[in-house]
Amino acid sequence: MNKEISGVNICRMLNGVAEHLREVWLNAQSCGNQREIMKLTVSQHRLLRVVWLMTPHSPRGIMLRELAEKLNLSNSAVSVMVDNLVKRGILQRSVQPDDRRKVMIGLSSAQMELVNNAESGLGSLINGFRDRYPAEKFRCFEEVLSDLDNFLTNKGVCSNQPDNL
Repeated sequence: MNKEISGVNICRMLNGVAEHLREVWLNAQSCGNQREIMKLTVSQHRLLRVVWLMTPHSPRGIMLRELAEKLNLSNSAVSVMVDNLVKRGILQRSVQPDDRRKVMIGLSSAQMELVNNAESGLGSLINGFRDRYPAEKFRCFEEVLSDLDNFLTNKGVCSNQPDNL
């Protein structure tokens, strides 16, 4: 059956996939922390996501100013969110050994362990999906996802995403 898929149907499918992946992510984390994560505001989720995405590029942490720029928010607004997340044990602050004036923001050790567990669970899930298809077909799928991401980013839909991540 050669049925054309509308943009609305594609959005619904992508939303469904995102919800399934979110459930896998949350289920891979401990119940106590999962409740804390669920209590976050949308802005706090965005901040946490940026920190998580930037961690591989900045393993010692991200400066508050840089975080504010990536989120397109004021330093003071980001500072308030960071304070709240530090108190809750989700983020941590550390001082640069070479310049004590530089305070770096990163995931707490406990949060990093939860993220690693969740990533492992998602990785296993995606590997199981990938194994169902020939390598070339899965590469095409990856290219389409990458093209969609680039298209949305270039259209300004994802303008608050960290650069080059």
